[in-house]
Amino acid sequence: MRRSSLSACLLLCGLALVGCGREQRAQAYLERGLQLYAQGDLVKAKLEFKNVVQINLRDARAWYMLGQIEEAQGNPERAYGAYARAVEFEPGHREARLRKGLVALSDDDPDSALTEAQAVLEIHPRDPGALALRAAVSQHLGNLEQAAADALAALSEDPEHREALSVLASIRTQQGRNAEAEALLESAVQAHPDDGELKLALARVYEALGRTEDVLRVLRTLVEQEPEVFSHRALLAKVLAGAGERDSAEQVLRDAIAAEPADLKRKRVLAAFLADTKGVDAAAAELQGWIDSSPDDYALRFELTERFRDAQDSERMDQALRGIIERDPLGPSGTKARGQRAALMLDRGEPDAAFTLAQETLARDGQNADALMVRAATALQRGDADRAIIDLRTLLRNDPMSAKALQLLAEAHLAKGERGLAQEALHKAIEAARTDPVTHPPLGGSPRE
Repeated sequence: MRRSSLSACLLLCGLALVGCGREQRAQAYLERGLQLYAQGDLVKAKLEFKNVVQINLRDARAWYMLGQIEEAQGNPERAYGAYARAVEFEPGHREARLRKGLVALSDDDPDSALTEAQAVLEIHPRDPGALALRAAVSQHLGNLEQAAADALAALSEDPEHREALSVLASIRTQQGRNAEAEALLESAVQAHPDDGELKLALARVYEALGRTEDVLRVLRTLVEQEPEVFSHRALLAKVLAGAGERDSAEQVLRDAIAAEPADLKRKRVLAAFLADTKGVDAAAAELQGWIDSSPDDYALRFELTERFRDAQDSERMDQALRGIIERDPLGPSGTKARGQRAALMLDRGEPDAAFTLAQETLARDGQNADALMVRAATALQRGDADRAIIDLRTLLRNDPMSAKALQLLAEAHLAKGERGLAQEALHKAIEAARTDPVTHPPLGGSPRE
């Protein structure tokens, strides 16, 4: 009996030591994660926090930090999930609730955002973060007076509260009180000098007030502060061009490319800028220079075809597409180019040649959108609405918001006398056209990239 009792005692002590060791390892991972996060190394910090939750799933601190990192990396759904975990395991985690609410609001879910704000206010009735979140919800719902009241209440608790200053400035801008918005944002920038979003909001207000030099000053500061964010450089170039400083705008875009030579988006923006300011020949020459340096960069080759498409230069577009097909006859880029060339042929009034090339393309890639569109259009021209509908529905499974496909689908249903289905497709086509992304967004409209 004594030996048995001693064994049990040793077992309990061993389990306690194991538990203690796990807690110590989790704490060590957490501390390393916090240190790496403070240093800006989000990738390694994320691994450390994941190690924490693998040891202790219920560690709300680690889940909260994972949410912060997912937000910073542009993954709002994952951030929301991480914050939800933190709140699940620690309902009183104020910061997690507020961040969860802000993410919900950005995803057009004001009810969930309000729930989180109210949960915090039940415990802390004057919490500035919760008041600011409730203000943002009210603004989202169009109740500007209530929103302003909550934002002012938040600022009475914390005059430098970032979200409260931001939302009140936004409300004043909506109300046309730009001078007040300017003063609020200048205060916010002074209190939070490293906050790029506040500076961008201030630039928008300066733009509304017609103060171009101030807009340029803020954007130049942003480029210096966050040189990796291309949208700042693109906005600076846009404002410079609007002020007549086209050479300076072009140089800003060239500097952006020099900073990240492999970034296709930067090259696309410069090509579009050159096409707008100097004509398609200048844009084509720039793109061709890059293509000559990287002949197998098919993204650049397709960008060249887009420049010719925008200029309605079908001959040079066809030549560029044939060049892709010749260089990549059996590969995916060659197949994509065949589909685009089939669409071009149809636009040029060559339905038989377009149909033949579309069939050849679909034999290689049965989901090619251009080829499906061509085959559907030619089928409709030949009176085969059923064939057209089959191809269009295949296309729309992959791209449900293709306005062109929806419009053609409406025509196909109308040809069959199916007015209800035609009307439904047409309504969707109108909605799709309304929500098409804008190629050149207004100041502040670009994502932070």
